[in-house]
Amino acid sequence: MSASSPQSSKGSPSRLQALKAAKKAALKAGGGSPHGSPSSEIVRDPFEKALEAKSVIHGNTGLMVDGAMRLHRNPWDAEHIESPERLAVVEARIREWGLWDRCIMSPARLATPAEIERVHTAQHWAQLEALGQQSVESIRQTCQQQFQTIYMNEDSMRAARLAAGGFIDLVQAISQGRWQNGMALVRPPGHHAMKAEANGFCLLNTVAIAAQDALHRDPHKKILIVDFDVHHGQGTQQLFYEDPRVLFMSMHRYESGEFCPHLRESQFDYIGQLAGQGFNVNIPLNEKHLHDVDYLNIFHQIVLPLAYEFEPSLVLVSAGFDAALGCPEGEMCLTPPVFGHMVQSLMSLAYGNVAVLLEGGYFLESLADGAAFALKALLGDDPVRLGPMDPLNESVFESILNVISAHRDHWTMFPVQEEYNISDYDPSTSEDCHEPLILYRGDSYLEARALNMGKTEPEDCYAKHTPEKHAELMAQLTEIRKTYPNETLTSGGMDIKRVALTFDELMTRHSNLEEPNHPERPGRVLNIYKSHDKFGLLDRSNLTHLPSRRATAEEIFLCHDAAHYEAMSQIPEKTQDELESLAGSFDSIYMNPDTFDCALLSCGNLLNVVDAVMDGRAKKGVAIIRPPGHHAESDEPCGFCLFNNVAIAAKYAIEYQQAKRVLILDWDVHHGNGIQNMFYDNPNVLYISLHRFDNGTFFPSRMDANYDYCGENQGEGFNINIPWNGAGMGDPEYSLALFNIILPVGYEFNPDLVLISAGFDAAQGDPLGKCCVTPEMYGHFVHHLQRLAQGRVIVALEGGYNLNSIALSMTMCTKALLGDPLPPVSILKRPKTSAVESIRNVMRTHARYWDSLKFGLKKVPDSFEELKVQAYSSPTKKVTQQIPIDMSKSPHGAKFESLYIPSEYGHFSDCHTVNTISSSAHSSDGIQLVDSKRRPDGGDSLASNFLTTSLGNLQLDNSTSEATRTSPSRTDYYPFQFGNNNYSSPSVNTITKTVRTNSSCAVVDTTKKTDEPSS
Repeated sequence: MSASSPQSSKGSPSRLQALKAAKKAALKAGGGSPHGSPSSEIVRDPFEKALEAKSVIHGNTGLMVDGAMRLHRNPWDAEHIESPERLAVVEARIREWGLWDRCIMSPARLATPAEIERVHTAQHWAQLEALGQQSVESIRQTCQQQFQTIYMNEDSMRAARLAAGGFIDLVQAISQGRWQNGMALVRPPGHHAMKAEANGFCLLNTVAIAAQDALHRDPHKKILIVDFDVHHGQGTQQLFYEDPRVLFMSMHRYESGEFCPHLRESQFDYIGQLAGQGFNVNIPLNEKHLHDVDYLNIFHQIVLPLAYEFEPSLVLVSAGFDAALGCPEGEMCLTPPVFGHMVQSLMSLAYGNVAVLLEGGYFLESLADGAAFALKALLGDDPVRLGPMDPLNESVFESILNVISAHRDHWTMFPVQEEYNISDYDPSTSEDCHEPLILYRGDSYLEARALNMGKTEPEDCYAKHTPEKHAELMAQLTEIRKTYPNETLTSGGMDIKRVALTFDELMTRHSNLEEPNHPERPGRVLNIYKSHDKFGLLDRSNLTHLPSRRATAEEIFLCHDAAHYEAMSQIPEKTQDELESLAGSFDSIYMNPDTFDCALLSCGNLLNVVDAVMDGRAKKGVAIIRPPGHHAESDEPCGFCLFNNVAIAAKYAIEYQQAKRVLILDWDVHHGNGIQNMFYDNPNVLYISLHRFDNGTFFPSRMDANYDYCGENQGEGFNINIPWNGAGMGDPEYSLALFNIILPVGYEFNPDLVLISAGFDAAQGDPLGKCCVTPEMYGHFVHHLQRLAQGRVIVALEGGYNLNSIALSMTMCTKALLGDPLPPVSILKRPKTSAVESIRNVMRTHARYWDSLKFGLKKVPDSFEELKVQAYSSPTKKVTQQIPIDMSKSPHGAKFESLYIPSEYGHFSDCHTVNTISSSAHSSDGIQLVDSKRRPDGGDSLASNFLTTSLGNLQLDNSTSEATRTSPSRTDYYPFQFGNNNYSSPSVNTITKTVRTNSSCAVVDTTKKTDEPSS
């Protein structure tokens, strides 16, 4: 296994052709692009996915538990942290919170030899079976001498086989649609187990066995494996390192290799190889004591964007809870509820087909709570509110940028950071440039471990707390538990009144008598309501219908002048001619005698939903109302809007329902000028608007809709405009805004209520917006926003003028609120350049207010392409600057070549998501960077850390030492205790890298002749 398998430009043609053939075969086997493009069947109806979701509702959750797995225990260390009590406390918590009876029990069974041998060698599992039947002393000696941190007894292999067989059946039941999702409470854990060796408490790799079984049943399936155990799941990585059907993502404590398992391959530049290049994503964490905010940013910046682009058909979660507060192994500070947030976010994928597998976690109380919150997410319960966020850890910020640098050539959803030319980089002047730093210090730990083989004393195998430390951590957890709402732990799920819906047909009386086909016409709400009925939503047991009411004058006065209300109240008294004259004095307004009453009904119905949600009679709400409101100013109507419904609702929630902070997300294609002006100096309302701006020429054609209007006085930073400068914006652009701005800022703001000004005029086919957001994308927005504010989210209709698209779009939003699985969003092309620039502008402008937006301030390297060209064009040319080498990228890079886009893509043939990596043949030549600056004490500088990589024929020459040695190839990459000589590791080149020194380097291609033309 190599980091990124860089190739030589002089590789043999046959090798190059073989790699291209492998890539094309992978594309064909995966039903199209392995990065999530559609199959060969061309989707002709743009609403096909939404229509097919009509009968898809939230299904059952399977739970796999078997008491026989508790028989696996350490016979010579009764205090071992991987103990049977781990399962006991999780089961007890699940029962205590009333979750057990809400699940369908999934029986465990022994995995068959054939199932095991799809992942492990026959010799491996047969050896373990035989070992378990020996005496305790014999088992102990074998485990000491042959394995690392492994124990066994006579029941261990039975437990491991029950875990694997039971998880296979759980995954199969989910894949076949019998269950929506499921959780397997198993032990021993599995993600460290490799093809031919047990390792790190793990005997069989349960998640890999289940994944291979799923691929065996359906070779076209695409599987996402997310591993948030605090230790790197190197076993899972190795088993799928060349397979583009499996996207493996691991976030793990690394500390430059100083944290177990101390492997070089756990670093971010190990991205997969051959057809699997780009499908292995390591997020190494180089500090302990990380918090919720750090993991949430990892999900928003990396996990979710890549997962959406990959578009899996199945999600498997290696759920280790050893990053939770109190775990002596992880030493992290994640609160138990955040695991529910992570699982809930993954349920937006693969129609919610998610299987969660217990891995690690050794602080029993936080383990129990974390696992229970993960199960609650699977059952459809809203995640517990996390509270105020800590600042993002700087090392996590660096790690995220490292991963983006390593993978941006392979995926389209990493365009936010600008690039800098690596050959022009000057660290003394380029403060906004991120240097991907690859640092490995694990060799000494592996050497020490090898010397200590034969010892299995507790202090050599795992960490434990002193009684005093345990008591201190329990006190911290007790404080966190006080934030768990009582109703969250004793109720919830799909049987209560989850959604409050309001609609009154009287609102259809507001119409344009002169222009019956005016875009803002009565058929808008009628079609939406009929669509809800057609989809069976109105009769759902967990949806309640609220009575209609009119807003009072006092409520209107929350946001509007008395003079404005008085003027509108005169509408019923006027003739139609007088009304037309009055409407003509405003911007884009029409009136009839019923307009005022309809406007009061529109606002009053929304306030009814606010009351129901804030009173606890429902968890969330939908208001199918008109006329819309977000353009209405405090003193006059504007843009089809008389009273500003959502603004009044926000003020009402604060004044009458004790809400302290309200988030308003306005995704109407037009800027909500009225809402912005009403809260421009108010820090209690965060207003985020996604809209067409077109440099100030798109309605309402005001320059204050631009990104640099941020609020004023105390409200500075609480007004975020995301302006699109052009038509055609769709799912790629909106998902970019969701993951990079809306969700990160939403978590930082920590609202009590989320109000959505839901205009659907950016939807496909809208005659005014001329954008192409799909109905399912709107549903996904709502799904993710429910992670905020304890799930209190209200969707209120604004604009949208294509009757089909608005009906399906709002229906998808209601289905999301009801907890139904959503159709996948297909990211078929790169985000538009102008949209990327808008996102960058917003992040640069607001980074001073919101810590999570600082990712937009940094530039990342453009790749090794220019460095390679420079070297080849002049073999003796010296580079005068220090060059930060990003070892994660091949010098040949990843190219998207239309030649390799399958012809069946038809009109999607310009799709950039197809991963058509062109790779040259492997080279056995290596490079060496020589650090001429030694420490005064004669010791090695930071540069003495070894890196395992290959860079074709490039060789770097120090400016003060014309060293041309090629580093030796080493075959002992995997320490024997990890590979046991059964895993065939490839020969890899080892180089010494100069890290952050002032010495200059030269790039020299020693294989080229001076008269040879550059490649």
